[in-house]
Amino acid sequence: MTSLRVLVLLAAAANSTGDPLALVHRLAGQTRVECSGALETVMLLAQLAAPSPEGAPPPTGFQTQARARFALQSNHPAVQETAALMGHGFGLPELARLSTMMSPAPYFTLIESPEVKQLAASLPSANGEFNLDRLYGYSKLVREFYWDNHVGQFLRSSTPYYQQVVKRPLPPDLPPGARILLSPLAPAARIEFTRQIPKPVTYLVLGG
Repeated sequence: MTSLRVLVLLAAAANSTGDPLALVHRLAGQTRVECSGALETVMLLAQLAAPSPEGAPPPTGFQTQARARFALQSNHPAVQETAALMGHGFGLPELARLSTMMSPAPYFTLIESPEVKQLAASLPSANGEFNLDRLYGYSKLVREFYWDNHVGQFLRSSTPYYQQVVKRPLPPDLPPGARILLSPLAPAARIEFTRQIPKPVTYLVLGG
């Protein structure tokens, strides 16, 4: 009995420190629909960095709730760096793509790869090493923001909402073979990008 209790406690501890949205997913035919703590953390930073981006739909009730909860953290270095990146042409597709190159929450480790270098090349500096270091530094800031402000706790407490969102019907025009990520915190209805892992895969982020 004691061993069983220890195993239960260890499983609970692992669940409490891992990606809080790891279990939020479903299959729609052959298409897997899922959520990501890394993506949601980066989209939350985008919400705080640019509360009313041009062309963005009005915030949902959930987005308004998240903004209110984390509004006092608008001066956090991660928010400031997100704003700086967005101010230099690093839009939501680039931020979303970068989040998929990080290890799952709560670690956000960015591992060097040709894709990361390609993404770094889209930054304005002509110094490729500087751009690469900047993205590595950003992933660390994202991790600090997540831990400093208990983002995992917020996402975990919001799991019932995410479980409802993941049941929504998918748009009829899905790209063939697309990987679908749902992001209630994304300040855009639809974000699309392609990754090379190891062959081209289209990612579609459905926000709002």
